[in-house]
Amino acid sequence: MHKTFSFLNDLAFKAIFGAEANKRLLIALLNALLEREGEDRIQSVVLLDPFNLQKADDDKLSVVDVKACDARGRRYAIEVQLRSRPDFCRRSVYYLCRLFADQLGAGEKYDDLCRATAIALIDFVQFKQHNEIQSIFRLHDPLHHEVLSEALELRFVELRKAAVWPVRRAHTRFEKWLHILRFGTRYPDPDRLPTELAEEQEIAMSLKELQRINADSILRERMAAREKFELDHSSLVEAARIEARAEGRTEGEMQKAVEIAKKLLKLGSNPDDVVSITGLARAEVEKLRGE
Repeated sequence: MHKTFSFLNDLAFKAIFGAEANKRLLIALLNALLEREGEDRIQSVVLLDPFNLQKADDDKLSVVDVKACDARGRRYAIEVQLRSRPDFCRRSVYYLCRLFADQLGAGEKYDDLCRATAIALIDFVQFKQHNEIQSIFRLHDPLHHEVLSEALELRFVELRKAAVWPVRRAHTRFEKWLHILRFGTRYPDPDRLPTELAEEQEIAMSLKELQRINADSILRERMAAREKFELDHSSLVEAARIEARAEGRTEGEMQKAVEIAKKLLKLGSNPDDVVSITGLARAEVEKLRGE
């Protein structure tokens, strides 16, 4: 029996919702997650390059799963994250700021900037202080409860908090799409869905796309490699955290931290993350990076 990869594999997510032929599915997903109704609904999108290209040698290269722009110029970025990391919130803010700032070219006006919304679909609990599935952040003054601007919006959707199994608990479009994102692999026949899901045509279409990419041997190899990468990275991070908690490291412990740092850098982790995870000095990490 082959493993069935779900929507939460980031390569699967990108192959389905980031494909030109599947823009209808992306529009349906965005309208559901953002709970857009009436005139505010997204009607059409243009897919954007998911890469935030480096503008200088020391700039960061970031990649989100799907980026798009609607007919009003509003920009959206969606990424899937399966495992917690210490810098995740800062990283998400960085992605949002790049999405917003990259709209302007040389000589263009700030008035031309359109709203930018970043959505993080996360399969872990990020905000333990409440049980809400979605957390929405904007620029505001907490003292006077005044929103400075709605031009920037960052949403975290914590799938682990979505108690939408069995499917009869899913009532809104938002809940139905959360259900299918988490439990899509439990529906082997998209033509025989429960009534609650069959009402949303794009859900059945998305499940058929999930079946298609799971049947593609090349895509399967890439998705399996991606999962292995994530597991290897998570194992290294956890080992480094355990080491960092030990006070007064011995020479052997320091050497182990160096080896973990080398592996993290090889896997593509940025130096700031490696410093935070291993406890090594920035200069030491930069030295290892140059080797």
